[in-house]
Amino acid sequence: MSGSATAAQPDTVALKEVEVLSDRTTAPPRVYRDGSLNFNSANIDMMPRTLGEADPLNYIKLLPGVNTISDYSAGVAIDGMNYANNLYTLTGIPVHFPYHFGGVFSTFNTSVYPDIKVLKSIRGASAPDYIGGIVSVSPSSARPERCHAKLNLGMTASTIDATVPIGNKFTIAAAARISYLNLFYGDLLGSEDTKIRYGFHDTDLLARWNIDAANTVEGAFHYNADRLSYDDNAFVMLTSMHWHNTLGGIRWHSRHSRYDMSHHVYHSAFANTLGVDLPQLGLSAKAEFAQTGIEGKFNTGFGKGFSLTAAYVAHHYSYSPQSIGSYGLSGIEHTPARHLHACLGEISADLRYAHRLFKLSAGAKATHYRASKDGYRTTGADPYISVLFDRTRWSLSLYAGSARQYIHQVGLSEIGMSSNFKLGSDATVPPERVWTLAANGTYTPWRPLNLSADIYYKKVFDQPEYSSTVLELTSPGYVAEDYISVYDGYNAGFNVMASFSHRIVSATASYSFCHARRHDPATGRDFTAITEIRHSANATAAWHINRHWDASATFTLASGRPYTPITAIYMIGERVMMEYGDRNSARMPLYHRLDLGAAYMFNTGGRFPLKHRIDLSILNAYNHKNIEISTFTYETGNQRFRRRDIGSLYRMLPSLSYTITF
Repeated sequence: MSGSATAAQPDTVALKEVEVLSDRTTAPPRVYRDGSLNFNSANIDMMPRTLGEADPLNYIKLLPGVNTISDYSAGVAIDGMNYANNLYTLTGIPVHFPYHFGGVFSTFNTSVYPDIKVLKSIRGASAPDYIGGIVSVSPSSARPERCHAKLNLGMTASTIDATVPIGNKFTIAAAARISYLNLFYGDLLGSEDTKIRYGFHDTDLLARWNIDAANTVEGAFHYNADRLSYDDNAFVMLTSMHWHNTLGGIRWHSRHSRYDMSHHVYHSAFANTLGVDLPQLGLSAKAEFAQTGIEGKFNTGFGKGFSLTAAYVAHHYSYSPQSIGSYGLSGIEHTPARHLHACLGEISADLRYAHRLFKLSAGAKATHYRASKDGYRTTGADPYISVLFDRTRWSLSLYAGSARQYIHQVGLSEIGMSSNFKLGSDATVPPERVWTLAANGTYTPWRPLNLSADIYYKKVFDQPEYSSTVLELTSPGYVAEDYISVYDGYNAGFNVMASFSHRIVSATASYSFCHARRHDPATGRDFTAITEIRHSANATAAWHINRHWDASATFTLASGRPYTPITAIYMIGERVMMEYGDRNSARMPLYHRLDLGAAYMFNTGGRFPLKHRIDLSILNAYNHKNIEISTFTYETGNQRFRRRDIGSLYRMLPSLSYTITF
């Protein structure tokens, strides 16, 4: 059981609407009764690929209520919440920065982990302590009957993976990926003033032991390392970022006729280094975060129509927010790393009652958190209640509840780059909280067509924002927490989606509206949250033409992201001065993009039969220049200011990949 607020059992009825063609399906993603979005690697394979990669975190950007504020963004806003409010898990293990290339595609390998679930506003008490979305990436529960392997050769990276069943009880899956993005795309990624160099590699290992019919033990390991450099000639500045994730865990799952339970032990560590080189100044900012956890869950049914989920969690966090090394005219200086610790313990219970006319769920989570910094400690309780009306053709879920988040992520980047850092709650930066009212409805007027809609209101408390600049990192006695302010506010919005599934064609169309405001206690004024994409619409179509050809297209249309405009710019002596307007009071131009994809498939026989697939994708097919950043530069040669609009990463960007399965 998932522990969601409204579903006592998995939505097994969803399978009746999936039609399988060989090893592919044209079925669109499913919206379940709790508003969660569910899809798998087959859905992703049908869409145009990003730089040759079929990526789950790019695919979720096409779903209702999931938005990004920039093509360069490393994250998404789910129902208007900040990027840092989302949790990403791999087999239940937190992945603290799940992106390659700063956000273009993710570290998740869908060959090993094909099932993806996005939990939005409605969730049960046993859900993790995050107030945004929860993106869970999991392996298939089905055991493979034979060995198989796959090699994907793309223009940015190549991946090899294999799954090997051993006897009747063991299964091992492994994958490795390495990039060579600079070889084909090095010149395309830059511009007149910029040059980007990038490389990465990652590995995955998954092992499963089916001890007997009731007990399963599963172990998972992941590692990735990335190096990115950004050379900006206009500002004579070289920026570099290095980051890596290391994580692993073991889960024991026991299923019985009257109950099932699971226990999970894991460790997840993330480290990043930001380097900035200017003509007379350079600095290096290092940050680390590690989480060790043990979690357990128990599910049972009792009485007539009652069921219970009880869970426990114990987490230990160790982190160094930032340690700074700098050099300049005054020589070399270092700010020693601060090694901080925190612990979190929680217990939760979800009680459900299934009546003939409705299903009622209620529960609560009790938490105790303690941090080493200043001996900070706090205790919290988060209740919820929901009711589900479920009929053959329609369903309606109503939800009210609260949640809180003890781990924050802030930094120099408002678009969630790896240079941002994590830290635990303390007296300066208290836990983030949210109260949510939400409703979700689904309707199936006839079998191929599914309609869904959800509406939400979120009251947000103590959301942190970081106001430091690169130059302030070199200040004597710099402490990151001194530059963090907390804001209250609210999010309100709704999402609608229609999906059509036929034997050879599938299509979706969705629209989202979001209004997100925050209150600045220093000025007493409200401002628009950076994650507010007021209007967004997506349309996708996939066509299985015949046994050799598939075609696909996606179209995205969205309001430009909010930003703080420059209202005046002038020189005082040799110093450039700028005056700014109201915070986030202006918007970038309307964003729109069309991506096209085609796949050609064929098989070869003989002693070793092989399946071949060639994918061609064209991102931004009509070459529209979406503006991501608008700023000014000062040209010393002619002594004038020049407006500088930095365009999207995707400018009619073709990619080709070849996949062979054996």
